[in-house]
Order: sequence, then structure tokens, then C-alpha cells
Amino acid sequence: AETVSFNFNSFAQGNPAINLQGDATVHSDGNVQLTNLKSSYSAVRVLYSTPVRLWDKATGNVASFVTSFSFQLTDVERYNAADGIIFFVAPEDTQIPSGGVGGTLGVASSNGVGQFVGVEFDSYSNSEFKDPPYQHVGIDVNTLVSSKTVEWKRVSGSVVKVTVIYDSPSKTLSVAVINESGDINTMDDVVDLKAKLPKKVKFGFSCASSVGGRQIHLIRSWSFISTLKTTTSISSNGTIMDIATA
Repeated sequence: AETVSFNFNSFAQGNPAINLQGDATVHSDGNVQLTNLKSSYSAVRVLYSTPVRLWDKATGNVASFVTSFSFQLTDVERYNAADGIIFFVAPEDTQIPSGGVGGTLGVASSNGVGQFVGVEFDSYSNSEFKDPPYQHVGIDVNTLVSSKTVEWKRVSGSVVKVTVIYDSPSKTLSVAVINESGDINTMDDVVDLKAKLPKKVKFGFSCASSVGGRQIHLIRSWSFISTLKTTTSISSNGTIMDIATA
């Protein structure tokens, strides 16, 4: 099997394993800040630098993965608590799209459409993306109109812990969100990643600001492991069987 794993308990300045896009900065305390409060319109992202093979063309197999991360969203006086943050998977050459500011979270064009699959932590209700009228967690597939949402009782400045699991046999994307108070939100949806994304992808986080909406977004830690079965064998009766090679 092909396995990719990494674990950032904190982040180091100048670490080539992470790719900063936009005005993202690594603080001396080990947090990544995805916000430039001085900019009226900005989109900011941090990615794991190395592309990950999401599916194998020869076998048709798709990777399963588990990722856990923690972050903080802190509201800023005089601004709307907007717009939140998104954990996303996108093609390996992904860049901040044109118009990808404000409610687009830096992953979609102004119409909310792009090639990505993500879990959004949305602190501002955008009617153009059919957001519910409250802060929420949503699963997004090539659009910011979420396929599933659950209410998110966010507290400004609190540490949020998240685990995202993709089980490739069932094509199920599952999310568990634990707030500092101990509240747990869970949700899942069926997502065919092979149909939505190319063979090689990158994983990361993105956020965006607007004139009236700004927050301080901090990524505190991030771990990840994916496994892709890449070989098959033909049994004596002609059935194709997966072989998980070391």
C-alpha cells in the first residue's frame, strides 16, 4: 500500500513541508495565521507541500484518510465575524482563485464554484450560497452550497478540535468537531472523491476576508495519514483481489 503521513504538533517558520499562499504567516509560537487584518479583501491558505495520490488509475482504488487538526477563530472588534475557515482537498496545482475572497473562503470563484472537496467552518451566513441562518459546519463538493450542514456553537477565541475521516470503500466522508466546552458535532455524507478530483491532490486550509468581515484564523496543529492500495492479483477463479503490499 502507498501511505502518506505527517504530524505537525506546531509549525516552524521556513518549513518546506508547508506551502503558504497569500498573506499566511507562521508565528514564533508555532501557529499559522491565515489572516491579514490590514487587507480589505484577501484570501489566505496553507497547504501540505507534497501532492498526495488520491486514486490509482491501474486498479481504480481510492485512498482512505484520517486527519485531525485544531484551530482558533477570534472575532475582531468593529468587524463582522466572517467568514470562517475551510479544510479542503484540491488538484495538486491549486491556487487561490480569482474573486476568491470573503464568503468564497479562498477556494471558489465569486459564484461559489470550484474544483475542491472541503469541510467548512462557517461563521457567517451567505444567502447566495444557501447557508443556514446560523454558524455551521458543512460538507462542500465543488461548490460552497453545502451538501450537509450542522449547527456550530462557536465561541470566539476557543480552540476547536476536528477529525475528518474518508472511508473509500463506502465513499463516506465523516466529520467530528469538538468545541472547547466539550460540545461535539458530527456529520457525514457520501462523496465520490474519484469522480470529483484528479489522481494527485493537495490538502490544506483556506480562509478569506472582506471589507466588513474579518477574523484572526490560527491553525495550531495538524496530523494526517492516507493509505492507497496500489496492487491487485488475479485469483484462480479469475476474481480480482486487492493486495496490500508493504
